[in-house]
Amino acid sequence: MITHWAVPLAGIDPSRVSLTHLHAVASGLADQQHWASPKPWAARPPRFLDGLPVLEITTLTTDSADQLRTSVAPGTAIRFGSQHGTALAAPHPLTATTWTDLHRETPTEPSWTVRFRTPATFGNGNRFSPWPDPAAVARSLTTRWNTFNPDPTQHFDEDPRLWRRIWVSDVEGHTELLPLPGLTVPGFLGRIRYHCDDPGVATTLHRLLLFAELAGLGRYTTRGLGIITLDSGAGRNPVVSGPQKSPRSVQRSDQRKQYNSDVPGSPAERAGGRSVQ
Repeated sequence: MITHWAVPLAGIDPSRVSLTHLHAVASGLADQQHWASPKPWAARPPRFLDGLPVLEITTLTTDSADQLRTSVAPGTAIRFGSQHGTALAAPHPLTATTWTDLHRETPTEPSWTVRFRTPATFGNGNRFSPWPDPAAVARSLTTRWNTFNPDPTQHFDEDPRLWRRIWVSDVEGHTELLPLPGLTVPGFLGRIRYHCDDPGVATTLHRLLLFAELAGLGRYTTRGLGIITLDSGAGRNPVVSGPQKSPRSVQRSDQRKQYNSDVPGSPAERAGGRSVQ
């Protein structure tokens, strides 16, 4: 099960939370093996949802979900740098999707418009690139999918020659420089359109991009990078299991609230970085 959780907070100003602070808190709550790579979870920058600051974490395995639920209860201390807050409630799911649900999805058109809501970066080792090259995107997502999907019959072929059949047909965006401990990372922020006329590869890419909407895209997804959404069309919505409650409804009442997917503030400002046109 892939589950997107929210933890409502008290005493935290989301605009003051850095990428480093986010990673420290999220890893303390969801991590079981500190040096494991890739991680079975991803984090999003804290934001206001229904008037409450919330921390959002997506878990990709049952173990990581259990770890998060065990780590947080009402009143649990949450510290982002100099900000000391508390959890108002236990983690609760905003969305939940099975791997099988995603694996059943098929595209209705051979193109996808991806909007990067927070900067995404790609590369290996100490080499970083802001360019969301189709091969880099597909390779990164395939590695995570095959690592955490427990059903090997649903794993994807990792042959890099397949990704040559995907190309970029439109792009609009810019680079943002993000400071991390000991280095500065360039990230892409904007919109890009991928196209693929090979039916088999298109189906794989479609499922991987739906996965990326939940789990993030590229490197440092545990620090809030690589949050994306897909434009409507192409059968983009994964199956969500059951009605979900908002943070305020869980913390105060059973009244349902509308989920606002916007991430507040400039990603560069939130990270203490700057924009490069």
